[in-house]
Amino acid sequence: MIRILIFLLLLWPKVSSAEVIVHSEIKSEAVTQQYLLSVFSMRTRTWPGGQPIRVFVLPYKHSAHQNFSKNVLGIFPYQLRSIWDRAVFSGAGQSPSVVPTVEIMLEKVRSTEGAIGYLPPMEEEVQHVNVLEIR
Repeated sequence: MIRILIFLLLLWPKVSSAEVIVHSEIKSEAVTQQYLLSVFSMRTRTWPGGQPIRVFVLPYKHSAHQNFSKNVLGIFPYQLRSIWDRAVFSGAGQSPSVVPTVEIMLEKVRSTEGAIGYLPPMEEEVQHVNVLEIR
């Protein structure tokens, strides 16, 4: 019985633990998990049209950041932070902009061209940003 329950849980579709949002001028509708990991690990620095990507994240200990890292990107938050630290300390890159709250995250993505960020699942529709579907 326990084996069956574990098997069913493994097959259960992932419930979205975050909504990935982008500035309203970004026209992508769906992205892969691998592409998001590349963007949030600061490896992909421009959108397909050549516009620079501005990455916004919540603080390391924020529950929405923890859920986003594990459930959307598929890596632990400390692994993501390690990627950023290596890039900064080696001079090869930079870390994303950290915003203190979900409200500020939403405002920064709305007002910054080329911006991407994430929100915890919202009950109401988010206005003036595009929500990306993760394939």
